[in-house]
Amino acid sequence: MGNIEYLGKWNKELNTWQKAKDSEYGKSLAMASFDFLDVLAQDYFIIIHGSRVENRTKDYNKIKDKELGINKINNFFMKNNHNVNIKLYLLDNDAPLIKDAEILAHYVDALANKPTTKTINILAHSKGGALAFYTPIFFKNPQSFKKTNIFTSATPFKGTKMATPPILYPQIKEILTSHLKNEFLVNYVYNFIIKAYENTSSNSHMDYDIGIPIKDNIDLDNYDFNFINNILNNHNIETINKLNSYHNFITGFGNQKFYEVCKSGSMTGIGLYIMDDLLFDKLSDGMIISSTQTIENFSNHTLTHCHHDIFSQPIAMKQILTIVNDTISEQHDKDQFILSRIK
Repeated sequence: MGNIEYLGKWNKELNTWQKAKDSEYGKSLAMASFDFLDVLAQDYFIIIHGSRVENRTKDYNKIKDKELGINKINNFFMKNNHNVNIKLYLLDNDAPLIKDAEILAHYVDALANKPTTKTINILAHSKGGALAFYTPIFFKNPQSFKKTNIFTSATPFKGTKMATPPILYPQIKEILTSHLKNEFLVNYVYNFIIKAYENTSSNSHMDYDIGIPIKDNIDLDNYDFNFINNILNNHNIETINKLNSYHNFITGFGNQKFYEVCKSGSMTGIGLYIMDDLLFDKLSDGMIISSTQTIENFSNHTLTHCHHDIFSQPIAMKQILTIVNDTISEQHDKDQFILSRIK
């Protein structure tokens, strides 16, 4: 069981962080900590799934370690002789993602100061990956760069139409019109889909900041045009290169057939496959076009036949965790070598 610590609630009117009220906990910035072992030397894992507290638990004080397979992640690294301390970064509904990145950087700086911290490993997915990519520019502690590895997956480095209503909504209307023909039925289904989308979305920075950068996107009170527009600027690239390591994982259905997805029995996978077909011309993971997840001159790893929800796919998770494990082991060996030379 993980304990939830609240880091703040973004006030859009005042454009600043404030202490979270009990009534705001479900949508506030928080860190859940899963301390499986009480040991000194530890490898820290900060998972950024890109979800809110209310998406992961009904109890706003605790969260089950079965969420996102955190217990399985812990078991994987325990079997590989790593003492892990796992944390889950839960996003604020309304804060610009750049502000979440800044708070995370302060958190990493504090962990890096601990002499018992061996490595800090940020496993960041989707919008969490975009957030994590910005995080190092806010590091104040040189140890943060030396100890930190960032692993991003399914990250929309060029944005995604799934977070861009001015692009998404007309396309949905067009698809319905071409298939249903009946105007009343088109409007009925369209309104149903839009309502479902808006009930799921934050309708604010948490989702809209990873929209495709267009000037007429949405209300600027809920959208930061510069977040995706500037994510691959030289400053970010140079700062990422200062880390101990950075790895990027690309998701997509590729040439996978519909019957193969159906055989998996995953309703999420089936739904994303249909979305990939209808909205992305079979070029995505169901949410983000695969080619827009790639970054030149970095370690890109393709997860074959992998839809957007990687945490529900054991094969994809094993691929990621194996590379994470190899990276940590290599870092430990390097640290041991340096210590031996000093002695």
